[in-house]
Amino acid sequence: MVDPVPGTETWTVEEIEALRQGSEEIGIGLRRQVGIVAAVGPGRDGLLTAPDSGVECVWWRSEKIRHYTEWIEGERHDRTERIGHDWSRSAFTLTDETGTLLVRAADVEIIGAPKVHSRREHVEPHGPAPGHESVTTGLVYTERALPVDTTIFVHGEAHDADEHFVTIGKPLDGGPFILSRQPEYLLRSRARNKLIAADKTRLKGYVLLVLAPLLLALAFMI
Repeated sequence: MVDPVPGTETWTVEEIEALRQGSEEIGIGLRRQVGIVAAVGPGRDGLLTAPDSGVECVWWRSEKIRHYTEWIEGERHDRTERIGHDWSRSAFTLTDETGTLLVRAADVEIIGAPKVHSRREHVEPHGPAPGHESVTTGLVYTERALPVDTTIFVHGEAHDADEHFVTIGKPLDGGPFILSRQPEYLLRSRARNKLIAADKTRLKGYVLLVLAPLLLALAFMI
């Protein structure tokens, strides 16, 4: 997950639409990093059906996780790896009290989306004996979905490429793109804490760079 930029403002649909109108008046396309909190609804493709659970939703994502055992230098290690995943491609709407816009989630995972299906398939271990490569012990299939009217926080790039709605999607420059059921303030607080921790780490590094030559010089003087 990419952390949100702590200083980015949160907008309403009406305010983002005003940005679009302003961009149109001066003859440039809208491209602006925004954050918004709103309720999800079906897009042009209507309600979706999550393939494994049959749950009606506006977005779904499924994963296939392999559980396996491998032996390294005679020691057993139980591990997991994702060996498959799929997700819905349809855009969905975001609606607040001021209007509606579109979101194209692409392949981004929605943080905190509820798990609606989970199935474990036991696999009889047929494969390399201990001391060789790895043996599959099980496969776990999970599915998450986002029901209609779920309130989420979206942080991404608003643009006006769609003639009917302002759309928020993945930034072209690779900037943050976050969709989350977790409260906005919690995400921003975590992002600030990470920035503070990173600043402290950098400061410690600078101090060591300054002190190292002095300590070395003192060692030779003693």
